[in-house]
Amino acid sequence: MIKEIKLESIINSFEPGFLAMDKNGKWCWYKHKPHINENKGLWLRDEIEHPWCDLRCLNIEKTDDWKNSLIQIF
Repeated sequence: MIKEIKLESIINSFEPGFLAMDKNGKWCWYKHKPHINENKGLWLRDEIEHPWCDLRCLNIEKTDDWKNSLIQIF
């Protein structure tokens, strides 16, 4: 079993933007603030050209409530 990474231990490694976890526990980084789609259980970008990155390979620990997972990084 792969050990989960604590978000607090890597949060300073990201460029300014936003981090959010979807309902399946997948974290993503977004350059611009995403909006929530509760029906799909996802955070979505407003426009297709807005940069984002799937962080699934980092195995970041999950939060209790994905709807409140959005974090702004300065």
